[in-house]
Amino acid sequence: MINLQEVQLDENQLRWKEKALKSIKKYQQGALYLATGIGKSYVAKDIINDYLTEDNYAQILWLAPASALNNIKQNFFSTYENIKFESFENIRTSEKYIDTVEINNLKLIVIDEAHKALATKTWLSVKYILDKFTDRRTREEYKRAKKGKADLLVLTASGVRSCDSRKVFEELTNRLEEHVDYEVVDLHEAIEQNLLGKIHFLNNNIGKYELMADMLSEQLSSIDLEIDDTFSKKKTEIEELLEYISAYRNNMSTYLGNDIHEKIRDIYSGYDGDQWVVFYSRIKDAMGSKEFLTDLFK
Repeated sequence: MINLQEVQLDENQLRWKEKALKSIKKYQQGALYLATGIGKSYVAKDIINDYLTEDNYAQILWLAPASALNNIKQNFFSTYENIKFESFENIRTSEKYIDTVEINNLKLIVIDEAHKALATKTWLSVKYILDKFTDRRTREEYKRAKKGKADLLVLTASGVRSCDSRKVFEELTNRLEEHVDYEVVDLHEAIEQNLLGKIHFLNNNIGKYELMADMLSEQLSSIDLEIDDTFSKKKTEIEELLEYISAYRNNMSTYLGNDIHEKIRDIYSGYDGDQWVVFYSRIKDAMGSKEFLTDLFK
């Protein structure tokens, strides 16, 4: 487990923290638009420590996908009692889910992996939370903080949702201006500024598993279904194959994950230095970076 009690923010992380605190003080909104692996969670933890130092009874609400919450709770906040953790999966079960959660003296809402907060059902619940606990006035309308309203800190490595092109910070931190109130340090910027360690590039896609599923389907279509003495046996064979194909398709992402895990384990076996993994979710994104990355790592 990471002992964050002994971790000190580096120069860049301190700058991002101060910029976020400055915009929170001015607009009650802060943003960390930083590439994966360069310290969003470390900075957020340090900001939360400042809140709890100022008010021992302050409550923090941390919203994130369930998978991210597990890591955050175990590795960053295992001893904290003032933080309420709620997953996107939980809150989207009901638009007003948060009304069932005991909230007292709420000072800060943190939205982690914020690009995922804009998914249709999740957004209804997130918007309800923001409308209830934060000030949603625009930059032009905002003059001073409203009493009793919580501050907001938004974290993401993806400023734009690829599926619908919605801009994360325009939706969530409507009073902040990009490059003015927060820096944009995407993957290219992080590499150019030497903020990431040695990078290995793995070429994995789910296509080979889809091909296998298609081959199984072809095998299914080749079974002769004539009514004869073997019909019952063939029918059972078809049902079993259908069940297998269905299970195979449902588990393709798991197979892909296991494949990636094996390759990562092989790369880092016996390696003691910093370990970073960069994933492209779309081949299009990876291909768009091909020339840049090839030149960089020659």
